[in-house]
Amino acid sequence: MSMEVTAILVTYNSGFIIEKSLAPLLTSPEIGRIIIVDNFSADDTCDVISRSFPDVEIIRNNVNAGFGRANNAALEKVTTPYALIINPDAFLDDGALAKLVGAAQTYTDAAILAPQQRDVSGEISDTYRPDIFTYNSNRRCYRKFDEAEGNVCSLSFITGAIWLLNMAHLKKTGFYDPAFFLYYEDDDLCIRCRNAGYSAITVSDAWATHMMNSSCGIPATQAEIRMATRRKQTHIQYSRLQLEEKYKGRIAAGWLAARLAPEYAIRLVVCRILGQMIRYNYFIGRLKAISLFSLGYSLHQTQ
Repeated sequence: MSMEVTAILVTYNSGFIIEKSLAPLLTSPEIGRIIIVDNFSADDTCDVISRSFPDVEIIRNNVNAGFGRANNAALEKVTTPYALIINPDAFLDDGALAKLVGAAQTYTDAAILAPQQRDVSGEISDTYRPDIFTYNSNRRCYRKFDEAEGNVCSLSFITGAIWLLNMAHLKKTGFYDPAFFLYYEDDDLCIRCRNAGYSAITVSDAWATHMMNSSCGIPATQAEIRMATRRKQTHIQYSRLQLEEKYKGRIAAGWLAARLAPEYAIRLVVCRILGQMIRYNYFIGRLKAISLFSLGYSLHQTQ
């Protein structure tokens, strides 16, 4: 089982956390290679890696290429049977990777395997959900809709913060769709793997801690939080419309945008009146995405 995994991390202004991220990966006997893809960080991320971890490979993008494209650059270099996609703010428990690799060797139809996740407070995170098109109105955890076997559960969707990928299967399905700059690229890959006859599973006795939304630092001021909220929601909503278009067509995506726009506009006004500025910027971001998508503009530019 040793040296069967290539670990891949995408960084973007992750200097504050990258040493903590890399240290446990370097001592994992399953990992034979670590590749960092840096999305044009403005901080000292690459300097920290070069100074403290000289054996770690760094691919330095000269633009922010987005999450999927950055991962693809590393996946193209993988020669091991498995690749571990892991966010810089996610940390596997001791022995968790060995359990994931063991499950991959047992359940050979699985293209994607993931651990159970907890947040920093120890609460179990909602990381697996129904297919977005089947249960579009409520994506809370519905394990009863999926098939459980032993210590694994086959699921419609598993969030992509920590994935062990079976490279033999991924080379057939293709890697991340580069059309998705950020968000919903994990939905898309789960859908494509499932459509190709492969499964996505969680391994119940493998655990990890995920410091949600901390990969690229935590905004310091209220103004920064508001702008970060706006940018994040723009990407989330834009990618959601892209996903709708990819699988249901442009007309369906247009209908979704038309349905959501007035709802978000009303909520924006209410938040403004109530002085809820973070929520106000949430809906500003969502409406900006709907406008850009409806007008045919792309978010695939340097961020």
